Amino acid sequence: MASSDFPLTARQWAAAQREGGALQRLLSTRDAQKTDDPAWISIASRHDIEAQLAAAERLRDAGAAVPLFGVPVAVKDNIDVAGMATTAACASFAYTASADAGVVRQLKQAGAVVMGKCNLDQFATGLVGVRSPYGVVPNTFDGSFVCGGSSSGSASVVARGVVPLALGTDTAGSGRVPAGFNNLVGLKPTRGALSTAGVVPACRTLDCVSIFALNLDDACLAYDVLAQYDPDDAFSRRLPPPPPAPAATLRIAVDSNPQWHGDAAQEAAYHAALASATELGWELMPIDFTPLFDVAHLLYDGPWVAERYTVVHQYLDSGMDPTVRAVVARARDFTAAHVFDAEYRRHELARAVELAFGAFDALLVPTTPLFPTIAQVHAAPVAQNSLLGTYTNFVNLLDWSALAFPAGFRKDGLPFGLTLISLPWQEKRLAAIAHQWLSRAPRRLGATACVADEPAPAGPVRPSTHALAVVGAHLSGLPLNHQLVDIGATLLSATTTSAAYHLYELPGVGSVRKPGLVRVGRDQGAEVAVEIWDVPEGKLGSFIASVPFPLSIGRIELADGEWVMGFLAQSDGLANALDITSYGGWKAYLEEKTPAFKSVLIANRGEIAVRISATLKRLGIRSVAIYSEDDKDSRHVRDADEAFPLHGQTLADTYLCSEQIIAIAKRAGAEAVIPGYGMLSENADFAAACEAAGLAWIGPTPEQISVLGLKHMARELAEKASVPLLPGSGLVRDAASAVAEAEKIGFPVILKSTGGGGGVGLERCHSADQVLAAFDSVRRLSETFFANEGVFVEKFVQKARHIEVQIVGDGNGNVRHISERDCSLQRRHQKVVEESPALLVPDTVRAQMRSAATRFASAVSYRNVGTIEFLYDPDTTGFYFLEANTRLQVEHPVTEAITGLDLVEVMVVVAAGRPVDLFDRDEVTPHGASLEARIYAESPLQGFRPSPGVLVDVEFPDDVRVDTWVEKGTRVSASFDPLLAKIIVHAETRALAIEKLCDALDRTSIYGIETNVEYLRHVCRAEAFTSGEYTTSFLNHFEFHPTAFEVLAPGSLTTVQDYPGRLGYWHVGIPPSGPMDSYGFRVANRIVGNDEGAAGLECAAQGPRLLFHHAATIAVAGSPCNFTVNGVDAPLIVPVQVSAGDTVDLGRAEGGARMYLAVKGGIAVPKTFGSRSTFLLGKMGGHLGRQLRAGDILPFDPPTGVVDSFREAKDVFPDFSGTWQLRVIPGPHGFPDYFQEQSFKDLFLCDDWKVHYNSTRSGVRLVGPRPEWARESGGTAGLHPSNIHDGPYSIGTISFTGDEAIILTCDGPSLGGFVCFATVITADLWKLGQVKPGDRIRLCPVSVKQALEAGDALVESVQSLSRLHTDYTPSELSEPIILDVGSGDDRRVYRQAGDAALLLELGNGEFDIRCSQRLFAIIQRHRDHLLPGTLEITPGVRSLHIQYDSRHFTPQAIAATIEAHCALTTTTITSSSPPPLLIPSRIVRLPIAFDDPAVLAATDRYARTIRASAPYLPSNASFLQRLNGLPDTISLRRLFCDTDYLVLGLGDVFCGSPCAVPLDPRRRLHRGTKYSPPRSFTPEGTVGLGGQYLCVYAVDSPGGYQMLGRTVRVWRGLDDDIKRGRRPWLFDMFDRIRFYEVDSAVLQAARDGGDEASLVEIEEGGVLDVGEYEEWLADNAEDIERVAGERAGLVDEGLEKEMEEFLLLNGGIGGGNSGSDDGRLERQSDAEWGGDGGPVPVQSPVAGKCWKWLVDEASAVKAGDAIVRLPLSLTLCLNEM
Repeated sequence: MASSDFPLTARQWAAAQREGGALQRLLSTRDAQKTDDPAWISIASRHDIEAQLAAAERLRDAGAAVPLFGVPVAVKDNIDVAGMATTAACASFAYTASADAGVVRQLKQAGAVVMGKCNLDQFATGLVGVRSPYGVVPNTFDGSFVCGGSSSGSASVVARGVVPLALGTDTAGSGRVPAGFNNLVGLKPTRGALSTAGVVPACRTLDCVSIFALNLDDACLAYDVLAQYDPDDAFSRRLPPPPPAPAATLRIAVDSNPQWHGDAAQEAAYHAALASATELGWELMPIDFTPLFDVAHLLYDGPWVAERYTVVHQYLDSGMDPTVRAVVARARDFTAAHVFDAEYRRHELARAVELAFGAFDALLVPTTPLFPTIAQVHAAPVAQNSLLGTYTNFVNLLDWSALAFPAGFRKDGLPFGLTLISLPWQEKRLAAIAHQWLSRAPRRLGATACVADEPAPAGPVRPSTHALAVVGAHLSGLPLNHQLVDIGATLLSATTTSAAYHLYELPGVGSVRKPGLVRVGRDQGAEVAVEIWDVPEGKLGSFIASVPFPLSIGRIELADGEWVMGFLAQSDGLANALDITSYGGWKAYLEEKTPAFKSVLIANRGEIAVRISATLKRLGIRSVAIYSEDDKDSRHVRDADEAFPLHGQTLADTYLCSEQIIAIAKRAGAEAVIPGYGMLSENADFAAACEAAGLAWIGPTPEQISVLGLKHMARELAEKASVPLLPGSGLVRDAASAVAEAEKIGFPVILKSTGGGGGVGLERCHSADQVLAAFDSVRRLSETFFANEGVFVEKFVQKARHIEVQIVGDGNGNVRHISERDCSLQRRHQKVVEESPALLVPDTVRAQMRSAATRFASAVSYRNVGTIEFLYDPDTTGFYFLEANTRLQVEHPVTEAITGLDLVEVMVVVAAGRPVDLFDRDEVTPHGASLEARIYAESPLQGFRPSPGVLVDVEFPDDVRVDTWVEKGTRVSASFDPLLAKIIVHAETRALAIEKLCDALDRTSIYGIETNVEYLRHVCRAEAFTSGEYTTSFLNHFEFHPTAFEVLAPGSLTTVQDYPGRLGYWHVGIPPSGPMDSYGFRVANRIVGNDEGAAGLECAAQGPRLLFHHAATIAVAGSPCNFTVNGVDAPLIVPVQVSAGDTVDLGRAEGGARMYLAVKGGIAVPKTFGSRSTFLLGKMGGHLGRQLRAGDILPFDPPTGVVDSFREAKDVFPDFSGTWQLRVIPGPHGFPDYFQEQSFKDLFLCDDWKVHYNSTRSGVRLVGPRPEWARESGGTAGLHPSNIHDGPYSIGTISFTGDEAIILTCDGPSLGGFVCFATVITADLWKLGQVKPGDRIRLCPVSVKQALEAGDALVESVQSLSRLHTDYTPSELSEPIILDVGSGDDRRVYRQAGDAALLLELGNGEFDIRCSQRLFAIIQRHRDHLLPGTLEITPGVRSLHIQYDSRHFTPQAIAATIEAHCALTTTTITSSSPPPLLIPSRIVRLPIAFDDPAVLAATDRYARTIRASAPYLPSNASFLQRLNGLPDTISLRRLFCDTDYLVLGLGDVFCGSPCAVPLDPRRRLHRGTKYSPPRSFTPEGTVGLGGQYLCVYAVDSPGGYQMLGRTVRVWRGLDDDIKRGRRPWLFDMFDRIRFYEVDSAVLQAARDGGDEASLVEIEEGGVLDVGEYEEWLADNAEDIERVAGERAGLVDEGLEKEMEEFLLLNGGIGGGNSGSDDGRLERQSDAEWGGDGGPVPVQSPVAGKCWKWLVDEASAVKAGDAIVRLPLSLTLCLNEM
């Protein structure tokens, strides 16, 4: 029986430990353990236990809730405990843990003490407890029987009463089997409920930490302590609300046919247990458990064993248990395909299990079906282990929770256990059910002699109140109070703490000032004012998680003795904090320290303006910003409280225009001006003008700026103050005087302009000739930049270091230094990396420098902050005055980092004449080391030239200080300083700070322009820098060779691509892109040993010329070409080594259309939507979303590994004869519904298909036979028989747009309204990247089986670099329809759409809301439950495109799955009186500017460049009005704006472009045609109509819809929106779009100002009630028919006739006129080009149609003459030859 001296349960232990004697009790327990006890692998030392208890006592004394105070616990030895070894029962694997695992950390925070680490089956592989080199753990009742594993030791020490709680792990049952064998409670929580951070993985995706306890109460107590979300664990999950209590009558599933494997005692105990359960009133339901056992087989028979292999494979031959080795080694037999097979199988089984067991409260199973001896396990280790997991293996695979509990004893005296199993997050519910069983009578606890009643499990461990004491910025009326109000907290009272606290103002805590409350001991402090807030249930945890260091939430003692939770500060965050206890509270302190000024104007821009604004905000001072036109969208403008524009175009007219700035300051009501650095910061006239205008100048006096800003005068002052000086002169009149002074001083010297800084106007000279040559230049720069032409001469120190001392003065002679900085790392006198404190300076010299600086500044009664700069000669330890800077320095953050000061705040306070506590201290004590790296918009590889442009991607580390003004989308101007950001790090030592800086730079990414980030990475790792042995000249000789190449000439069309491209976004109209010839691309990557997904270059027609800045291995594949390195021919399709400085030229494609260049390591551009591929129309991916240009620099990943073997080119090169055989799958559309039978067959028999010149990455146009159609028109889908309601395409689909065929390729649209008669198989898509205009194509129909075999052959060719077989055997022309079921509205037709997709068409061929309803049902089902085998579903108007896993699923199986799982028929939806089906449907209101100038310009462009006359020209609106019988265009506009358009698909013309139809049939324009041929350009935002369908063009793209007007952007194009939980596309399926008219000027102003969102209204939460809509249709049927008839009768007859003629001439709708010559382009032989006197090829910078020839054939031309008009209004001129 437990006693107060020797407690047993966790509750008893905690109570006893609180009473006293805690340490003695723990040490007694520890000392009683035997070293040969196999349950322990390691035991904590007495010192460890003392330290843990001391930490628990500190928590208790601070008022923390410690429910496990002093409770000893044990931990399985695959869970980390800081300072103890983790072995996982394998000595060769062992390591000492540096930190506690997440669960151990939680235990210790609850006051528990870890007693030791417990034995286990090696690597947690087993359920038996015998697979450990540390011995077999015997059963606690009979040592000849197994204890159970893998958590054997943990169960043993709890069962024997050594500790009341122990942690195990449970992947397959290890937290339940040992509990069943040792009479314990074993709680296996839901996956992710308990953190697995710091746990050696067994199966990472399935692992759980489990709890062993003697009773339910302890198990639940531990669960409440441990079930906390852990952000450090990627698998951790947030707890949902607690489940409801169990029902009065429980329905429990039991196995209908349990197997006992000869263990009669186990069987008898089970039947007795069932009888007891029935007596409790549980309704036991026998169920077939076969689906569960099928799931269980996956765990060890499936590929999950590979998870173990990933962790321990290197130990297979190093001390691994033979049985464990055999289990783990089986992972080698599995492939990635097996993984997906098993995962699909698991989902299928989970669905079956859900259907079979979903109605039960729980499952009740024997924990094990047998209880083996140790000998039996040794005899059959794998078989016995497998049987033990019969009822445990499936639980984690199903993501269920389970609770094992004691259920009595067998006839042989061994314990028997039952396990309750249920859905996730049911732990407390299972405990309540188990309590019904265990509370029937007193029972034995574990293997102890104690018999006790089962206490009811207590609720969660929570404080009795949610009262929270706030002391600082969360007080009422202060900046962060809203955080409490936002979560529904309410103010209870205002009071004070007990007299045991000090209050500090914390330095460096962000933009909002914060205090820190610290407990110093009873009656040793003072009472501090606080407010008590009541925080709602469930909100406290998230609020606490948001509290930043050094603040934390602890227990605070109030004046009345009550303890509540509240804000406390950690002592290690108090360095340089200001003690403000005497004020009595934060508000009182702030009132005393009211802002020095109410409003301050920041006379600057960029990073420093943002940084100053943050301090002003923290001080409660209103900030006023100024901005030029270039900066109107800059961050400093947004951050300020008010911003005013500067008028003018130049820097002089704007940021340097003092009159304008002062006028703005007065107008804005500013009281002071702060200049930052640069700009006007050291302009004495500006400072004086501010003061004259009544504005305080936050800086030195104008006189100090004037005198100290002139270096020669500063030297004179330094000399008077006895500050050491370098030999030098006064101002010199001319070059001759300068030479004379230089010769007197001795060479080398430096010529210096007396004004300014930043390295401008400095020139080093080693001879008189150099002085003469440089003098005029220095004087001119001095005059230009500083309005002072004064020049002087100074001695140059060869090995100088640049040291500067930060000072602050009050203007009355009081000056203090604030440490110093080392700024020696400079390039051309421009600082690059700065640090503080200065390194390698003797302390005596450092003290002398600081003293000299303060002496110098005191001599002029310096006011405010400034810097005194010195040159330091490390050879002599001498230092010399350099100059004084009368402003805040760029590098000031490093000083702030080591002192905790805010120098901008110091500036403001000094300027206001307020007392500064700095002057009350002897000096500020620096702490640690800090470094700052400056990031510039410059190109180090191109002479550090400025690099303006738009930032496409920006990422900075979030755990270091980053002072910046840029973000994604920022436009960097060449007009201003190129500084983008400063990265500032702080650490205890310089070495740690360097490590931190390197890590921060590695995690910094700025893409879109060239920057010096990579340069900084190299510099900061250079040995000279890390050692500190560098001088100011170090960077002059620093060699920088980044892994990058530079584009010297871009070629015709060169882009970055990767394979397989951008997958998974077809449903929103983002095409895969990727290499158009993926075969050639993959071959190139294979040759250099890359993963096939590595990014490379695709080069069309004319290849690029590249300069490599680093050695690399490259390969060129695809079309043959003239590939050279440094002008020397290089071999194709072999690895080629290039060196730094080599030039690579790909020349012209010869035979094919595209070449591919792979670089070992892959081109390192950012991923966009998961891919690096370039999608030109979407302006995304690749290099800045565009084709390469001259001057581009592309990094590549550093090469690793070795290059794979290769074969010679003749074995791999495909045939580029100009005749291609394309294997195709017939369909999805065929005969007799769309084509005449013979005509359909003839399409495949024709061997005269030719490639049209107008072929691009979006589609390859073909010229060939015209089909004979089986229907007159497309009905309501369009006038031409090729028209269908917009449906999704497959890549490779061959459609008829009118009577012209086009093959959709990798950049094509996902939706379209045209019949598709065949689809190129996946294995032949690469050929589309090599076909050229005039090439001949024959279509070869094959089966899906043949297509898959072709895919295998292509993969083998790539892998082995062997020749690709090209002799094909066609199959019989197959029927594309896979399944055709139902009729009328219920018809479902499944059509083959290539070798990996189906097209499912619903209904009778017309748009119908029921089709939409059923489409929604399928999409929703797939979204919620992932239909097996289905990869992506893309909706159309009445169809779905289903991409599926064709390797493992047949099309018939996919169709059957959809039929089985989705309610598709009308009867299933409209059965007797069902509830109305509600489809989520937002209402989106958009503006439209009719006849917007951009739209009119596109129409005019079309008329000028493509077709001069057509019925729809010159006005699309007039055309639609006349064609649909409307009286005028005003009526068309009214009709349009009075319409709800239902979105039925996305991506009609790319990137989320909606395809929508009017809900009201009376508002559908059934008559209309698309442009023929289509436009080459449609501006983004265009609103178009095509028949009854509407589209909003999301990006600039080709198009055929009639253009009505323009609206806002509906596509942001930022894939970081996805990362942040937002979408770049605006619409959802089934949104309803409504338009309202605005003036084009209003729309353009919103677009220009980035304020388009103000014009958009979105009504969330709406629904479309299908039943209600159908009733409305029925009620208005007559009127709908009447309107349609009237409109048809009003059609303009003249237009009708014009349309008939137009269609006759142009071959249909949307196709375009193929013309008599379009497809008959004959290839000219290479010999015809470039010969003497022959034609001379002229390279075009872009690909596209020649819109207008500007010269006649045979006319004479000369260099510079314009030859042809190209797309985008470009003109191609003849270059110099």
